[in-house]
Amino acid sequence: VERALHLEGRQSQQGSTYGLWGVDTIKTSVRYAARRQPTARFAVASPHSLPFADGTLDVVFSVFGPAPWEEFCRVLRPGGAIIVARAGFDHLRSLRGLAEAEETTPRPPKQFTAGLAENYARLRTERAIYSGEKASNLLEMTPFVRSAPAHVKERLHSLSELTTTVDIIMSTHRVWLGTGGGRFEL
Repeated sequence: VERALHLEGRQSQQGSTYGLWGVDTIKTSVRYAARRQPTARFAVASPHSLPFADGTLDVVFSVFGPAPWEEFCRVLRPGGAIIVARAGFDHLRSLRGLAEAEETTPRPPKQFTAGLAENYARLRTERAIYSGEKASNLLEMTPFVRSAPAHVKERLHSLSELTTTVDIIMSTHRVWLGTGGGRFEL
């Protein structure tokens, strides 16, 4: 991610070097990410109140979480970008079935106060394969873990493998008018 976003060593307009940061509301998620990406910095914080000064970031990348546009715009420098990844309709369909989660109806692309995205991309594979333990861990990261019966995690853990669909929709938004206003131009 760091190379793809060209963040390493980039200086903000205020002269601070931020590098790559990760923010999550769950402490265990932050600890896990910190072990996997030792050169990045992490914070436990809400996306609605990010721990960054106004206009200091080049990119905000929101993955399967809320996208509070006013807050994202506040921390972005003019010309910065917001990248949002959200689950597509078929995302983890097999896992949802095993977890006995309710089916959801397709959702149209979200319309934000920012208007339409500059770019949309759909990343989809029919055959993502997870071992039993990884499938069980994957369930823990989904919203349908709360409604899954207790036996489901044990069943997933005992599987030799789970094949499921990964379906992710990504959108890119560019902030041209500066921070704090929540307005975009495309």
